[in-house]
Amino acid sequence: MEPRSRHCEAPARAGAEQFLRSLRGAGARVGVVSAAAASAVQRDLDRTGLAFYLDIVVTDADDKIAHLDAHRANHARLVYVGDTEYDIACARTAGYMAIAVTGGYRAESRLQAACPDAIINGLGELPRVLRHEATDVTPPGSAGDTGITHRRRNFQF
Repeated sequence: MEPRSRHCEAPARAGAEQFLRSLRGAGARVGVVSAAAASAVQRDLDRTGLAFYLDIVVTDADDKIAHLDAHRANHARLVYVGDTEYDIACARTAGYMAIAVTGGYRAESRLQAACPDAIINGLGELPRVLRHEATDVTPPGSAGDTGITHRRRNFQF
């Protein structure tokens, strides 16, 4: 009997390539910090064609906070997009803007309970969140509200 592979293919999220291309075009550095094995992450990046857009790939990250901290020293504006409560906790602890994205491993209610700075339903919403966070003076529920869940913190973009 063959051993079962622990790797499940991770599909690229809708709009991922366009989103990464626009970030790179704007001069942003883009990376992945994952607890998954290097071989699994590399297979997914090769299969999806997204490796080209990444400056940093950290795998087997038992301590995501340490890896996030290591990159913090060089950059003032940092955002971490994750789909688990652990991702959000690590981002907040490391001082990153923590964005939860739904449609992954965890229910939206669990992501909400992790207190991210914002919750998005897809990568296409992220630019609007970042613009909104940079200029946010609009109370949730008011006429100018974008409809995206926010927890206001002082980030400068």
